[in-house]
Amino acid sequence: MIKDVAHNHPQSPLGIDILSDTYSDNIYGDLFSDENVLKNLNYYTKNIQSNNFIAQKDIVKINLKLNNKKDAERGAEKYLKSMLNNDFVHYSPIPKSKKEIGKESYIADAYELLAEVSQANGNSVKAIAYLDSAIILYKSDSQNKFRAVSIQDNYKKKATIQKKLNQLDRALKTYETLYQETKDDRVLDSIKVLFKETQQEEGFESYAKNLKERVENKNQEPKKLAADFSIKDMSGYEIKLSEWKGRVVVLNFWANYCLPCAKEIPYLNKIWRETQTKDIIFLAVTKNTPIEVTRFAQRQKEMFGFSILPNAKELADIYNVNLVPTQIVINKKGEIVHRETGFGGNIDKLKQVVLEELKK
Repeated sequence: MIKDVAHNHPQSPLGIDILSDTYSDNIYGDLFSDENVLKNLNYYTKNIQSNNFIAQKDIVKINLKLNNKKDAERGAEKYLKSMLNNDFVHYSPIPKSKKEIGKESYIADAYELLAEVSQANGNSVKAIAYLDSAIILYKSDSQNKFRAVSIQDNYKKKATIQKKLNQLDRALKTYETLYQETKDDRVLDSIKVLFKETQQEEGFESYAKNLKERVENKNQEPKKLAADFSIKDMSGYEIKLSEWKGRVVVLNFWANYCLPCAKEIPYLNKIWRETQTKDIIFLAVTKNTPIEVTRFAQRQKEMFGFSILPNAKELADIYNVNLVPTQIVINKKGEIVHRETGFGGNIDKLKQVVLEELKK
């Protein structure tokens, strides 16, 4: 832990410049205890730079190591709050070119840290929930150079926790999902271990062959037709999906308590404005009541420029939407061609899909 923070944080209360190149990691690790490093970081975030995200995260890590579980939990929650209030982006240290500064969301990282703390505190259920949130956000963060590795790592962490809870069927399902997304034979090795631990090793080869066939067949499945629906918008006008066949339909599922939902509104409005003359309709779908929507709008700097569909719990159930924000794109043939959950600072993938479908 000491080595990890040696070059990230400035002066301690004793006046020691931790950033100085005079101290190598080894010397630094020999000279200072975790307690002293923690004291230094707490002093720094309190008196010098309270929103230093690296320092906040390292404070949590050291508190975990020192078994200060309550402090670690408070620190992890503070870290998430800092990420949520930082417009979802952190400048990447590896830009694509000198002229381009890469941006990536650190919100997923915050959920990953909360999962680690929850697991250390013995709350495995909450840890799994946080890992699920991290996975969703990493998937939506197209500019994160390391998101593929992070997604895989979080699936593995989730499966490991499920195994410890003796939820072997769920662990197997998690490994299956990971294999479907990566087609990495190393995942099959993990599944083989699971079969061995449950004294079912003789059935692994048959299972692995079946899984590979299912993954291959799934990639060849035809597009799924979107379920028809009829629902009234905020003005009482009835919206029927069947009446919009021949046009692209974008469904944005959101909620009034969802901060990422509010953050992505300007981005959605921009695409909506740019495509208004095209054969496309945007619909903002929410389970909230009209009164809740109105109160939400009064708090926002910018509200949806397109139709809002309130009281849409049944519609969310039909489309199996459990997390928000979720975007679903339906093509001119009425087929679902894109589904994305979460918001990582941009909606470039959604825009790309929309523009491609409009050309068809």
